[in-house]
Amino acid sequence: MLLICEALGGKPDQAMDAAIAIELAHAASLDADDIVDLDTLRRGKPATWVVKGVTKAAVGSHGLVAASFNLIRKYGFEAVDIFIETYGKMVKGELHDVIRGGFYEAIVGAKTASLWAAAAALGALAAGRRDYVNLSREYGYAVGMAFQIADDIVDVAKLVEKGEITRIIKHPSSAAFIAYLGLESLIRTTPFQVLARGLKVIEESMKNAAMEKLDQWVRHAQGLAAQFPDSKYKKLLEEYPTMAVDLMFKEAGWK
Repeated sequence: MLLICEALGGKPDQAMDAAIAIELAHAASLDADDIVDLDTLRRGKPATWVVKGVTKAAVGSHGLVAASFNLIRKYGFEAVDIFIETYGKMVKGELHDVIRGGFYEAIVGAKTASLWAAAAALGALAAGRRDYVNLSREYGYAVGMAFQIADDIVDVAKLVEKGEITRIIKHPSSAAFIAYLGLESLIRTTPFQVLARGLKVIEESMKNAAMEKLDQWVRHAQGLAAQFPDSKYKKLLEEYPTMAVDLMFKEAGWK
């Protein structure tokens, strides 16, 4: 958000409240996601619900969203509309994920990429450049998709390394991801057949297919970045998708 704001002639201070609002909403969504998935760790540390309990984590996340709205109001009705629409998409994406599954891009586009899109759009609004809101939103969405694919590559690879084959095959999220990669044959099988094929072969197949999809979104984001006004930040906009993905892989211990 701050990068978009500066790339469009604004100053970081103009977007700071909106940036904090997005981070608070993001934190709230992660608290809810960890409760739903029963994940005990977040970024290597105990999840909020593990430390504070489910009740406090659930109520606290609502408080974070309320605080987000208070910060967003200063940017006007358009910003509030973007924020409401985005949070609604995030909730809908989470529901589809845990209740009935669905197409990977539809779920991830709602759960993750929509928040990146909102951050970029709000950055344009903070800079006073309504004429760049739509382009910024598209750019943020593309970066968000690339980032989430990188995250899912890491998650599935970790499951393979642990030998948790049943979870890969049966879990809606990983199944949808593998189907998105065009590797449905990997999930239309039994754990025994998967082991017979060889875990390394399957892991490499998933990584290769996923990296190809990831590269498509990175290049799409870079193409959108090229449409921004010339400035010292334009190059950063073009480099940022790759930087975001590299940070995700670095955190996983990959080069």
